Amino acid sequence: MLGVALGACSDDADPGDGGVDAADAVVDAGPGSPLRVGSPYTLELATWNLRNFPDEGAPPADLAPLMRDLDLDFIAVQEVDDVEAWQALVALLPAYDSALSPHTYGSGDYQKVGFLWKRALFDLEDSEMLFADDSYAFVRPPFQGRFTAHHPSGAELTFLAIVVHLKAYSGQEEEDRRRAAVEALTAYIDDVVQDPVDPEPEVLLLGDFNDQVDDAPQVNVFEALLNAPDRYRILTRDLAEAGDYSIVPWQGFIDHLVITAGLENDFAGERTEVIYLNTLLPDAEAGFPFDYEDHISDHLPVVTLIPWVDY
Repeated sequence: MLGVALGACSDDADPGDGGVDAADAVVDAGPGSPLRVGSPYTLELATWNLRNFPDEGAPPADLAPLMRDLDLDFIAVQEVDDVEAWQALVALLPAYDSALSPHTYGSGDYQKVGFLWKRALFDLEDSEMLFADDSYAFVRPPFQGRFTAHHPSGAELTFLAIVVHLKAYSGQEEEDRRRAAVEALTAYIDDVVQDPVDPEPEVLLLGDFNDQVDDAPQVNVFEALLNAPDRYRILTRDLAEAGDYSIVPWQGFIDHLVITAGLENDFAGERTEVIYLNTLLPDAEAGFPFDYEDHISDHLPVVTLIPWVDY
């Protein structure tokens, strides 16, 4: 154990105008930025839908300073719509490494999911797509990475991270497909974690689920997780029930982080929060003169912060 405590969007890309020119890009506000979330005292794990990056959101020159200001350690991303633009973004973030899902749609298009992480803190051991043949439950296959987190003391924690972007839109069929996805993921995670012969590490499941965990039981697609409190904890559940939101236009909570029970000790003392960039960015003090929803994304970053305990 690490003693850290290591403690609605669409299903299709829709190219836009690419954002503002680099000359109009935001400027990194530095360590004193009011946007700073990361610190040496916490390990930050986040999910962030970037809205068809960069065709409907900020180009790399605008998004990179914002990511540097936030200073998050690990981000699961959704809706990467241009691999070259993503590579350009990562090149502007020299402290980070990344991996994107290799899938495409039948038409050759894609909305990729992936991971961005600080290379000083994490190693990616291996990665793979999951459920690539199940297009009913997963219009975009989940992407799994096996990561090892390194504490400054030398302690390590290996875990599986699975990033998802489930079926969008309202309606009975869409809801049924999201429910099928959650059930399939729960069964898969149960199998790999509890395998008596070759058990896998504990699991962090995160991403854009396109549904709300606080729905009534008869329509709640998360029942497979909610009915197994001995095995799973939905870190975003309390926020959703308190009225927080992760998608700006209709202020619903559809971006979630889930951990398996074996991570409870490693995540002891965690707190999960939404970074309300839609209200932070217009602040002139922050130096970001544009509207977040118009220029960056219609989703907000959701972050779990885990105490980074000294030894």
